[in-house]
Amino acid sequence: MSGGALAAISALFWGVNGILIRKGVRDVDPLVATYVSLVPGALMLAAISPFYESWSFVTSPPWQALGAYAASGVVAFVLARSFHFISTRRIGASRSAVFQPARVLIAPLVGVLILGEAFTLRIAIGGSLLMFGFALVTSE
Repeated sequence: MSGGALAAISALFWGVNGILIRKGVRDVDPLVATYVSLVPGALMLAAISPFYESWSFVTSPPWQALGAYAASGVVAFVLARSFHFISTRRIGASRSAVFQPARVLIAPLVGVLILGEAFTLRIAIGGSLLMFGFALVTSE
């Protein structure tokens, strides 16, 4: 399956996720919802892990990469998810979801500042269009 098809499937699941979150946070505290949402995912991951194609890292783990993934888990699955659940409760799924593409803008900026990646005209134009879109959709 192509990378584009996988990204489209991921977007579909993220879209469904937004609706499920909105239904859930009506009756449950967003921080409790964060915990509850992570448990089934962890159990499913544990169930499919034995069938994963590459376990070579177990014998000589790339510690720096594993550290980055551990930090990613805290940042994405705990912090970002918690704040997303809270925002969905306060402003709704459609308005909260508009900010998800902001990572397309934020990631290059963090890449430039932390990793020394190049800041290109394409990133500047795309980021400007995203900011315009955020302002347009979130305005009353």
